[in-house]
Amino acid sequence: MKSIPSFPPNCILLQLSDSRIYGSRDEYNSGAFGERENEISEVGETTGHHKYERKTMKDVEGDAKNQTQLEPRDVQKELRAQYLTLKKEVHHAKQHLKIEERKLKEEEKDGEDLQQEIKEASEAVELVRTQTEKVSQLLSHRQNQLKSTTFLLQTRQITLLNSLRSFFPIEKVSAQTWTINGLNLTKPYDESEEAGSAWGLVVHLLTMLSKYLDIPLRYKLLSNSSRSAIQDGSRIYPLFGRGFNDGVRCLTVCVEGLLRARDIVSKEEHVLGKIGELLVGTCDPRRKEREKSREVRRKKTEQVEAMFR
Repeated sequence: MKSIPSFPPNCILLQLSDSRIYGSRDEYNSGAFGERENEISEVGETTGHHKYERKTMKDVEGDAKNQTQLEPRDVQKELRAQYLTLKKEVHHAKQHLKIEERKLKEEEKDGEDLQQEIKEASEAVELVRTQTEKVSQLLSHRQNQLKSTTFLLQTRQITLLNSLRSFFPIEKVSAQTWTINGLNLTKPYDESEEAGSAWGLVVHLLTMLSKYLDIPLRYKLLSNSSRSAIQDGSRIYPLFGRGFNDGVRCLTVCVEGLLRARDIVSKEEHVLGKIGELLVGTCDPRRKEREKSREVRRKKTEQVEAMFR
């Protein structure tokens, strides 16, 4: 067996009818190797290359031309596949875009609804603000009316109480003796007819004070001149004769209730002294402030005098 030329691995060999063997790069003459077919067969078997038998170089060119015609088909097929893939992706993108557009429209609609709700809420707030202003104006007007009415009521009360002070003049004779309409009431209280008449005047005066000041009394007063009494439920306490002391205690409770209701503090122990404080304090509301101011000045004066002693 003749020596066989070597070829690179995986080289394509072309056997032409002009006794030439072509590799992928080199050209060999097979005339020196004996019979062509056996040699080429041996080359193919030995080297493991692919062998193509062609008569002339034109055949090779024709194969190349056919190959060139086949390649565009593969390219077209690949392009077709890519086109279909891109078309599918575009279709999915369009579907996704439609979904996003639908969501955007829904969000825009929600935004419009929200704006409408905000507008309605703003209108409601404006309406409430307008109504609040009207109510505030009405309330301010009513407060002014209340102040005016309160002032007129207080003026009327003071006028009536001054009338009572003139109808039932109370005077202090001593620490233990006071008079009402010239009738003496001296502590300790006695059961004389003069005292009974004085207690009758006191009952009548307290009844009028309770009505004018609109302050209920603790006990019910029974006015009957010198035979007046006080009722506590089913029990009656006379202000005359024996047992009048219980009636005087109930009467004192009624006077102290009026003082507390008017926020007046009385230092007097006599019933008439307490009533006098009630009349003066109600007719002169600023008297309490003046008394506090005098008390403060008195304490300051005492402190200064104590410093120089």
